[in-house]
Amino acid sequence: MKNAFWKKALCILSAAVLVLSFAACGSNTDEGDTTEPTVQEEGTLEFNEDLNGSENDTQTEASDNASESDTQSANSEKTEETKEQSQGSSTASKPDSKADIIAAYNSAVTKSGLSCTAMSQTLTKGNVSVVNYDVMASEHASVRNQINVNNTSKAASDLKTLSSSNVSNATRSGNTVTITLNTFSGSSVSNGSGGYVGVVDDSRRDQIIDIIAGDIGVSGVKLASGSYTLQNGVIKATFNDDFTKITKVTFTANESYAGKLKVAIVSVDANVSVSLSSTYSA
Repeated sequence: MKNAFWKKALCILSAAVLVLSFAACGSNTDEGDTTEPTVQEEGTLEFNEDLNGSENDTQTEASDNASESDTQSANSEKTEETKEQSQGSSTASKPDSKADIIAAYNSAVTKSGLSCTAMSQTLTKGNVSVVNYDVMASEHASVRNQINVNNTSKAASDLKTLSSSNVSNATRSGNTVTITLNTFSGSSVSNGSGGYVGVVDDSRRDQIIDIIAGDIGVSGVKLASGSYTLQNGVIKATFNDDFTKITKVTFTANESYAGKLKVAIVSVDANVSVSLSSTYSA
């Protein structure tokens, strides 16, 4: 009986040990799931992370390059646009039509601070009928010297603005414009008549007649009637690059006067012509 009891007890103990062994194995398996990854697993994770990071860096770099390319393209387009606008503005600022040239001249001549550096009225004809007097004859050289003027400070030579009716033609070559004036006629003239400057006006005409009459040896000469003709007027004006100011102007023209003079009861014809020239600089 004793032996049978101990055999049963030993079997029960063995069964208990076996159950405890299975329980211990189950516990070890669960704890293995919660432990940190092995060295091989850590290497795999780091490799994946590096791969993902590299892909992100590549994408970022590509995005940056695209953005930089877009910026350069936009800047290039803006540069070209600015260049085209600048070229267009430069071209547009240069007057070519008659109206534009007159407008540019009028605008610039009033604010360019030009001063007359040379002005002359040179006698080319001086005839008096009846006595057959010709002031251009060699013996009258001293008379011509009295008449001819070279006066740089003469106020009557100041430049004037132009109207379209004064101008027959206007052209441009580079920064220089050439303006051709229409012929002007009248019983009286002053500086700026018909666009002409440095002209022989009424008082200057009387002075010339008096000098000629004195050379002939007559006195009491009176003007009965007469008329002026201004012709062949040419203005050449050189502008700065943007056509806002004038740096130099030259003016040339011819002027003639035909009149009747009275000496006592005698009426005589008198014809006088002069060449006009003046230069202006800023």
